[in-house]
This record gives sequence, C-alpha cells and structure tokens, in this order.
Amino acid sequence: MAFIDHIDHGPTRLLYRYWLSRRRDCLMPARRLIEPRDIAELLPHIFLADVMPQGRYRYRLVGTHIGEHVGRELTGSYLDELAEGRHYERFRAIFDLVATAPAINYFASELHWQDRSWMMYRRLLLPLSDDGITANMLLGASFYEPRDPRYDTVRRLDETIQVRELENETMALS
Repeated sequence: MAFIDHIDHGPTRLLYRYWLSRRRDCLMPARRLIEPRDIAELLPHIFLADVMPQGRYRYRLVGTHIGEHVGRELTGSYLDELAEGRHYERFRAIFDLVATAPAINYFASELHWQDRSWMMYRRLLLPLSDDGITANMLLGASFYEPRDPRYDTVRRLDETIQVRELENETMALS
C-alpha cells in the first residue's frame, strides 16, 4: 500500500502530492521550491517550523485557520512554549522523527482538547531541506473540522514513513 492510501482527506492528499512533486531528485524539497501560490487554497491550514539548535522548533509561519482554532497567533513561538507535559512530548517526538529520520507523518483523530471532542483534527508533517539531505524546516498542515455525526467512532490514524522509502511512490504518482 502506498503512503498516500493512508491519507483519507482530500486537501491533505493535495499537499502531500505537491510536496512529492517538488522533491525532484532529492530526498526532500527545499523551502525555496515551495510556491505559496501553487497551494493558495491550503495556506490557512499551513505552518512552517524551523528546526533549531538544541532540538527546538520555532513556528516561522502559521495559517489563520490554525490560529483561530488554537485561540492565538503562533507565528514566532517555539513548540516548547506552546505545549506541556505529555502533549509536548508527543509533539516533540513526531517533530524529531520527521526532522531526523527524515520522515513524513500523517495523523488523524477526534480532537480531545479544549472541550472540542466534536472536532476532527488532521495533520500532515513533511520535512524540507536546503541541501536535500538534512531537514532544516518542517512544512505542515493542520485541519480542524466538524466530526461527521453519522459515525459513533472515528478511525484514528498515525502513519509515518521514512522519506527514503518513497522512491516507488513518487514514480507511481507521475
């Protein structure tokens, strides 16, 4: 099964396909290859995080949809300033994996945060690299949507694939 088959959300699939198309002959595309106008409809959901020394992550850019649901502007903040305890450890572990493996992570679940269990949360996290080898930035998208009331339970997804495993997938999407 191709990694894209795990992504059950159209806009998230669109970003994943776009990221693949920008890779060219590298493991990961550089930030300079990402053209905001190419993914204009996704911009309210997009975030960019710099991979900083000492394992920190700073949000360089955070879309308006994300800020509305989190309840504040996040641009310029560090991950370790925004989350605490097990929430921070979970986010940090995923950010570290995507940055160091490098890997791609897709997460989808009911949102149990700030009394919002009625929401669906989807996040795609992708590495970017100036040299094509070492991730120096993360490109992500977060979607907060009403949960479909037709379903009593929500299928939780947490899928990760190392970038090196994507060679055949890129060719299949062409």
